Amino acid sequence: MLTKAMLTKAMLTKAMLTKAMLTKAMLTKAMLTKAMLTKAMLTKAMLTKAMLTKAMLTKAMLTKAMLTKAMLTKAMLTKAMLTKAMLTKAMLTKAMLTKAMLTKAMLTKAMLTKAMLTKAMLTKAMLTKAMLTKAMLTKAMLTKSMLTKAMLTKSMLTKAMLTKSMLTKAMLTKSMLTKAMLTKAMLTKAMLTKAMLTKAMLTKAMLTKAMLTKAMLTKAMLTKAMLTKSMLTKAMLTKAMLTKAMLTKAMLTKAMLTKSMLTKAMLTKSMLTKAMLTKAMLTKAMLTKAMLTKAMLTKAMLTKAMLTKAMLTKAMLTKAMLTKAMLTKAMLTKAMLTKAMLTKAMLTKAMLTKAMLTKAMLTKAMLTKAMLTKAMLTKAMLTKAMLTKAMLTKAMLTKAMLTKAMLTKAMLTKAMLTKAMLTKAMLTKAMLTKAMLTKAMLTKAMLTKAMLTKAMLTKAMLTKAMLTKAMLTKSMLTKAMLTKAMLTKSMLTKSMLTKSMLTKAMLTKAMLTKAMLTKAMLTKSMLTKAMLTKSMLTKAMLTKSMLTKAMLTKSMLTKAMLTKAMLTKAMLTKAMLTKAMLTKAMLTKAMLTKAMLTKAMLTKAMLTKAMLTKAMLTKAMLTKAMLTKAMLTKAMLTKAMLTKAMLTKAMLTKAMLTKAMLTKAMLT
Repeated sequence: MLTKAMLTKAMLTKAMLTKAMLTKAMLTKAMLTKAMLTKAMLTKAMLTKAMLTKAMLTKAMLTKAMLTKAMLTKAMLTKAMLTKAMLTKAMLTKAMLTKAMLTKAMLTKAMLTKAMLTKAMLTKAMLTKAMLTKAMLTKAMLTKSMLTKAMLTKSMLTKAMLTKSMLTKAMLTKSMLTKAMLTKAMLTKAMLTKAMLTKAMLTKAMLTKAMLTKAMLTKAMLTKAMLTKSMLTKAMLTKAMLTKAMLTKAMLTKAMLTKSMLTKAMLTKSMLTKAMLTKAMLTKAMLTKAMLTKAMLTKAMLTKAMLTKAMLTKAMLTKAMLTKAMLTKAMLTKAMLTKAMLTKAMLTKAMLTKAMLTKAMLTKAMLTKAMLTKAMLTKAMLTKAMLTKAMLTKAMLTKAMLTKAMLTKAMLTKAMLTKAMLTKAMLTKAMLTKAMLTKAMLTKAMLTKAMLTKAMLTKAMLTKAMLTKAMLTKSMLTKAMLTKAMLTKSMLTKSMLTKSMLTKAMLTKAMLTKAMLTKAMLTKSMLTKAMLTKSMLTKAMLTKSMLTKAMLTKSMLTKAMLTKAMLTKAMLTKAMLTKAMLTKAMLTKAMLTKAMLTKAMLTKAMLTKAMLTKAMLTKAMLTKAMLTKAMLTKAMLTKAMLTKAMLTKAMLTKAMLTKAMLTKAMLT
């Protein structure tokens, strides 16, 4: 979703929105081109050996100790943040992490074993016994002075950063962002400056431009993570996730990085509720472009507009959020929500570590590796499976499809748009309600007391020694995680997030402005000839009933994905996509340096062990059931969602193109 919208100019260009947007070429090449998702991209850019080196993701990293109670203390994974349903079933089913997310190419043993996480690195540098010994954890690591001065006073760690509410809320709930993720203490200069992000560490080892550039914004990571439709759609845009976790750009930017911002702008319920998910937002942008018609869903949802509005809604994808909490400036800047989002999430220790990204962020919505795993990045999904013939077939995109053939009775039969399809296949309440966010799931499975005990977080996770010596040793960060290849400027500049891309392609005002939607996408000629005359689009396609019944029953659109407020021009234009915001506010070095690479947050240990432990990602976060059924169910993304069912006669015939309209206006 982010990838499409954000990373492919073509996709968002008028051409893309018009013909290219829905043509297989567009979807295939622009959005999900194999090249983009190829192993090279994922291997070199996103998961360069350095990044995924053993240190970061080796079993040692993910050893029980790190991910034990301490790492996932109640505070971190509180109910709010990773409600079982959301993380377990809906967002992070095994399928997602196992098959879909962690495709062989991306996380093959070879990659993790040799390239990324050589035993030596994990064994000696990062997770040496000495490092994690009680003495180390107790005395060196978590000495009161350390916790107090360097990272977060006990209270800070306990309440703010790792408190249940932190992980739970920080990542996916208001309170998380407010208290946990961006608590004053955490982001205060003192913390970032002294303990976590000492200039030397941030400057030289961790945050060298190269590091941020490559690691954070690797194409593959941002591309795939961000672009999986269902993932972004369901997980990312689920009310809780979008509302709490992502927080509109402006919100994240200002709110996250400044107390008042976090308090008022970023996490105020009203803001999320009204601004981000208001109906208005979803009405024009989402419903118009992407939501309604496979191409529309494909484009709009994954097109910049969609990404911009839905995914990059102020709170959710603002660079600020991704920048500080999740994806250092560089990350947020270009890939902001793609690479940036995944990067930060992935790289930020507590908040956005891979685990966090995996669960919260990479859960359907977040776009972490899980998202980029097989399901997300598998060629089938991105190439043919995702953009199944039905979706991208010439027939659909060709004039023929939109002309008589498209509007013909056969295409729009009621059977296709029946409630059953949209209800059950796409966003059945049961799925979102029970499977995705059931409290029981979060409570028992994910947030077990053992996992999130304070003791563990205090001693194991944030021990000074661990963070200082083992995890964040300059050598480790320098060589392993941030190898030049991964973070070279060229990558950021050329591949992923060149300013021009963000500025022009993804977040240009033109794109989100009415002009773009009105003129480029839905120009009379386009509507008249190709798809649906203006009146058709206006009345038939976007009529409440159409949106409500045909595509995303009202409740679905309103609650789960992109309420009007979310996609409103104001939000997308000013707060979300303003150059200034992305450039200055969100990605300023300071922000990246402090927020993203704060020792605690971004330490490899945290990222490696806590968040990316195979067990966590594989079993807990992305169980097959969740990704398979909830996020990427064939029905939803494939023929079921976008096939005839979606454009059934009922939808186009009655709502969009009443017989009179079809007969006279379109099919004359």
